[in-house]
Amino acid sequence: MILLDTCAILYDALTPDRLSIAARDAIERADASGALACCDISLWEIAMLVDRGRIDPGTDVASFLDLVLTARSIQVLPITPAIAVLSVSLGLHGDPADRLIAATAVHHGATLLTSDQRRKNPSQGAAFQDNFPGLAMSPPRTAPHAPSLRATPSGRPDAAACGRGAS
Repeated sequence: MILLDTCAILYDALTPDRLSIAARDAIERADASGALACCDISLWEIAMLVDRGRIDPGTDVASFLDLVLTARSIQVLPITPAIAVLSVSLGLHGDPADRLIAATAVHHGATLLTSDQRRKNPSQGAAFQDNFPGLAMSPPRTAPHAPSLRATPSGRPDAAACGRGAS
């Protein structure tokens, strides 16, 4: 299973050229086999980013989330008591959403697709991988599988908008 962090979800939907070829291939394979997932906290992070004007999906947030989840067959994994407990024991940095996403990956034995250096700790039981070639900004493009999505004129989403600072 591939677990997408919030930034990976947004990059896949809004600016897929930001993902490495390996990341895009992994997402395609996981999607085709029904093994693509995200943590439910990522939906909240995306809603917050839209609410704060950090990203502009060109539609209301509920429609955007529905489109993103159905354009790919993304399973939404809930935070369980076991994941909540695990999230505080991983020794990761202080962002609660990031800790919950990492704990969800560990709990499900999933590969976490992230560019967050602070979440890379293979000794914690999951394969954490960096599949983004970089976080430098270029003009956003519309994803072919999500034709109505667009980023803000300021060029977001960016590293700050992709799950960092949403809370």
